[in-house]
Amino acid sequence: MKKPRCGVSDIGEYSVFRGRPKWNKNDIKYSIENYTPDMKRSDVDIILQRALKLWSDVTPLRFTRSSSSQADIKISFSSRDHGDGHPFDGPTGILAHAFSPSSGLGGDTHFDLDERWTKDSRDFNLFLVAGHEFGHALGLDHSNDRKALMFPTYLYVNTNGYKLPADDVRGIQSIYVESQDNLSNFCMMLNVLIFNRNINCEPFFFRSYVRKNSRTSKVVTGFIKSTWPTVPSSIDAAFEFSQGYALLFKGSKYWAISGNSVLRGFPRSISDFNIPQNVRKIDAAVRISAKRKILFFVGNRYWSYDECRRQMDPGYPRLIAGDFKGFRSKVDAVFHNDGECQFDSKYNYIFKTTG
Repeated sequence: MKKPRCGVSDIGEYSVFRGRPKWNKNDIKYSIENYTPDMKRSDVDIILQRALKLWSDVTPLRFTRSSSSQADIKISFSSRDHGDGHPFDGPTGILAHAFSPSSGLGGDTHFDLDERWTKDSRDFNLFLVAGHEFGHALGLDHSNDRKALMFPTYLYVNTNGYKLPADDVRGIQSIYVESQDNLSNFCMMLNVLIFNRNINCEPFFFRSYVRKNSRTSKVVTGFIKSTWPTVPSSIDAAFEFSQGYALLFKGSKYWAISGNSVLRGFPRSISDFNIPQNVRKIDAAVRISAKRKILFFVGNRYWSYDECRRQMDPGYPRLIAGDFKGFRSKVDAVFHNDGECQFDSKYNYIFKTTG
């Protein structure tokens, strides 16, 4: 190719390197060995951190800057022959290259010092090229999807609020996010919320998230930001509000989602439900559809919200242990199905609901 591009050879749609190399740990250390003279060092630091965050947002991976001697990924700017057997070719042409996970050079990421690096649309945007090369450093090969970050030819796109394209998400999650056939192993990790998303007839279990496919009965792990990029990566509570719609709660805000989309106008304040201002977050929530009630659990108390009157029922908050006999710990998640409320906490409880 004559166009500016990555120095790793092409394959097809999202793909991984032969042998599926990967980092066998979630905590990855990186170092910045030197800098381009084209940009402030502080800008380079921030840009490289943002480029790594593209991948950590959709995987369990965490990136920490460290000294060169401890780094898994060593980042440097070099010219021409720089000792790794893959010399650069001067301005334009090959912009950068990276090595797949392994010992030695594995993970190391090199940028051509002869290019002009920028943080905008001029010349070559360091954020976009770095994000691409870090995909290689994590085990991804090239993609033939022109919208993918792993497409081999440099294509500038607006980087404000940039999120990893779907093809790249599928690729990296095929390496670092494993499907599970057995739900029981993962249930030990759940402590946030459970709700049934009827639009796909599949129950969702959230810390990041776990989805049980109703057609195959497989349990698939995933990451909130890969499905709903504008929603925080850790959710406090959620419930299905109506057919095909669900509400997700984080801190003092909530989001309405339908399928893979966040509805316009969200997030909004939980004060919409007349929750007292001194409540900064809720622990769990559940909708009792037959009664048109929403129960909000906070600490050892709970509120009952009447959907028809759009206000809290009188006499609330009430003690959880007083109305749910035998319950003796904080509610982490609650799920309502077939007239029963199932609570998840230190122990599991099931209570019948009437009406």
